[in-house]
Amino acid sequence: MRLRTAVIVSTSVITVGGLGITVASGATPIWKADDLPAPNLTLDYPETLELGDAGSLAGTLQDETGKSIGKHDVTVTRDDEFAGATIVGTVQTAANDGSFDGLSDTPVNRGIQDYEVTFAATDAYAEAKGQCTTDVHGTDTTLTAAGPTGVATGDRVEVTGQLETAAGDPVSEAPITAIDNLDGTTTTLEEATTDADGGYTVTVPSITTGEHKIDIEFHGDEVLEPTTHQFEVTAQQDGTSLTVDPVNQRFAGEDIAVGGTL
Repeated sequence: MRLRTAVIVSTSVITVGGLGITVASGATPIWKADDLPAPNLTLDYPETLELGDAGSLAGTLQDETGKSIGKHDVTVTRDDEFAGATIVGTVQTAANDGSFDGLSDTPVNRGIQDYEVTFAATDAYAEAKGQCTTDVHGTDTTLTAAGPTGVATGDRVEVTGQLETAAGDPVSEAPITAIDNLDGTTTTLEEATTDADGGYTVTVPSITTGEHKIDIEFHGDEVLEPTTHQFEVTAQQDGTSLTVDPVNQRFAGEDIAVGGTL
């Protein structure tokens, strides 16, 4: 292993027979961190887990030639969108092969979990990191929706439904969002919140003419998986008709008043 160094030399001056002689009393090397080799650090963890299940963390620490680096501490952290970064633990690499294991982690939230292992710099090696990612699957959910499928332009349209788990349990106090799509134009509707039975209502205050597709969504939380449902409704303008009273043929060619109803 080649390293560039700088050296500090301590000197002193002694006088012998009237002559000043400079003597080097010691030298201290200064290691430049930028020149230190970075080890290869790996980290393994299951790619997928069910929420509540534990996974084992393992990896290896080796130098640039593949030689194991044993008896050094490495620290593992976990980061997810709900909780942020959390320290999982610190473990020492094995003396014979630079491997490490013995760390187990049970994610507390669903979703993508980013794991990172860190080896702190020493006087012989630069800092090194390794990463891996796992997807933790939470509880599945479903959305239902019901409402009128044909309405008149300008009507107030209410779409009702229910949010529940795959097992059929209602999900209460959950935010529900809805977007009204009409010919490429989208309108965000007022957010709803599910009641104790998982029920919700989203409203189009005054529907415009055309075929509407209303995308209803639960975005999920730390435990529950997100879900969507699309509801379609068509709004038509009220039809109009004109009725004209019959005209006697004997008045043909004459100016007459015509009556009727609209």
